[in-house]
Amino acid sequence: MNDQLATAFQWHQTGRLIEAEAVYRSVADRAPERADVRFLLGVLLVQTGRAGEAEAFLTRVLALSPGHADAAYNLGVARQAIGNFRGAVAAYRLALRLGASYLDVRLNLGAALQEMGQFAEGEIAYMEALAQKPGDPGILGNLAQLLRATGRQEEALAAFDVALSGAPTRLDLHLGRASVLKELGRLEEALAALDGALRIDPKCAEAHNNRGVLLNDLGRFDLAGDAFREALACKPAYAEAAGNLGNVLLGAGRLDEALKAYDQALDQKPELATARFNRGFARLLCGDYAGGWPDWEARFGLADMQGFHLDGPVWDGLPNLSGPLLVQAEQGFGDTIHFLRYIPLLAAAGIQVIVRCQDSLVPLIRRSFEGQAEVISQSDPAPAYAAWVAVASLGHKLGTRLETIPAAIPYLIPDAEREAAWAKRLSGAQKPKLGLVWRGNPGFKGEARRAPGLTPLKRMILDNPQLRWLSLQRDPARQELLSLGLGGQLDDLGDSDDPLVGQGFDSTAALLKNIDLLICSDTAVAHLAGALGVECWVMLSSAPDWRWGRASDRTPWYPTLKLFRQHAPEDWAGVADRLDIAIRARFPDSPAP
Repeated sequence: MNDQLATAFQWHQTGRLIEAEAVYRSVADRAPERADVRFLLGVLLVQTGRAGEAEAFLTRVLALSPGHADAAYNLGVARQAIGNFRGAVAAYRLALRLGASYLDVRLNLGAALQEMGQFAEGEIAYMEALAQKPGDPGILGNLAQLLRATGRQEEALAAFDVALSGAPTRLDLHLGRASVLKELGRLEEALAALDGALRIDPKCAEAHNNRGVLLNDLGRFDLAGDAFREALACKPAYAEAAGNLGNVLLGAGRLDEALKAYDQALDQKPELATARFNRGFARLLCGDYAGGWPDWEARFGLADMQGFHLDGPVWDGLPNLSGPLLVQAEQGFGDTIHFLRYIPLLAAAGIQVIVRCQDSLVPLIRRSFEGQAEVISQSDPAPAYAAWVAVASLGHKLGTRLETIPAAIPYLIPDAEREAAWAKRLSGAQKPKLGLVWRGNPGFKGEARRAPGLTPLKRMILDNPQLRWLSLQRDPARQELLSLGLGGQLDDLGDSDDPLVGQGFDSTAALLKNIDLLICSDTAVAHLAGALGVECWVMLSSAPDWRWGRASDRTPWYPTLKLFRQHAPEDWAGVADRLDIAIRARFPDSPAP
């Protein structure tokens, strides 16, 4: 039997794994007490990707031979491969206690701890590995990734630099270094790092894809598309690259091509939430609500939404509830305002509704839906409920189509006292009053693309002194008034320290009811105006949000809104020119300058 086992071991060493496995199994069946055979079979199973089966064999080895350090280590490898990181950590620590001294024990222990989010202990494991082998590029690379995960990007960059000094041709280190530079906002340096990776391997699909992401962030959209196509040429089944190409095409308004790219991504990787969500966005933008709503639900799988979940069942869209329905705000203020139009429909169906929304919306929403919903702040604990639904899922749950959009405007009611106070504040000159908002949430990733800023609107303002221009812009963009020398042309009504202005939406709603027209970028204020039934002209980028549709100058969601679209990316000057013409037509009785 020993000669047979020796032959099998030699086959194992030389890659004849099928023959080796057959002998190992035969011997293990005939001699179940032999730990050495079960160990060899367990190792072979790990090596051939059958970690689940290997775990059982290696666990038995340790039962037969409790001091078998190599079995403990390989058990850790098997458990790590099947995602049992806690079990892997226990096995690696056992291997260390049993005297295993090879580097991979500590290296894998650090990786498993990192996967569990136990970063401090993982760092210790990596540092102990470095003490065992100072300057090792692989260990330094792992340590750098851990430092990235804990927000210590500068330290991570330093670790990558040291690692690359010892292994300048290691592709993974170049890719990791580029990722850190991107996170630090040093995008051009990140591009250079990826160029270095591509000099090592011109066919590295990941480097091409990551390069495309950087170029897209830098606004070089055509080059980004080329990079994603190159990634797909190197790796045709690269779902992430196909999804990223879809995003570039979507931004360019090439929706049919974008949808094909998303389909390609999802054919290859159906669970890819970003591609499914973006396909939903594109379908909604095209007016395909039947296909768009289900895909758009994939937003809950996105990185910035994964913590969004409440206890209890998610509402199925049916009215037969045993208790209240909790409607939970989820995204920005504009989304909350937009989708709360469904509250009257829910109430009319006999559903007891609890709305849990952003603090600054509570007074306005509570007044507007009095008798139809209980309204609480999302900073407060939710009362008991039978089911819950995210507010932006209401269109999906209720089966909304373009022709059935609920547009009973207005559905928000301002505070009468504040409205009167604003009327008093704005009394005096009889000029038409035009409100202006040129930027939205600075924390929104797409804000730079959707916000014109004040500069392209300056000439329009100066050319129309017959109007009373009112800035509703809040900090920090209010500073543009002074930097452009427009402090004398626009009344600044965005000071949050002003008691009448305040911090919430109640004051803005009351102010909007006192103006003749609002000109606004794609912000929550545009939604507020639409929900109040206030006339508003919305400035849209060439790649607008889905609810504005592809081409029309009107939206069925808000009948009082008119849309002024860019005809080309970055062409805010053209939007301003068309606004200027429209202003003169809208206020013909106001003398031109």
